[in-house]
Amino acid sequence: MLIKPNKTELEGCVTAIQQRGLGADVDLIVTRNTSDPAIDFIQPQPGVGLRLYSSEPGDLVVGAKVRIEARLDGGPFGQRAILVSATPL
Repeated sequence: MLIKPNKTELEGCVTAIQQRGLGADVDLIVTRNTSDPAIDFIQPQPGVGLRLYSSEPGDLVVGAKVRIEARLDGGPFGQRAILVSATPL
């Protein structure tokens, strides 16, 4: 369930990828947040770790520097930060 239209754009370095059923949790260290603050619900800060869920982690590898688009989804059991797309830098 989408909380409200929101989008977070950031750059970071992948530190871990952990398989979770059909998808994976992707951990990264944020190097830069390029989001519009009005629609950025995650609000990651540079130098801080962030965990995103990806249903298709694809070609992501630990150590890769990437540009990420993410969103915050919510539901009856809480909320989850979702990786929408990842582009290598």
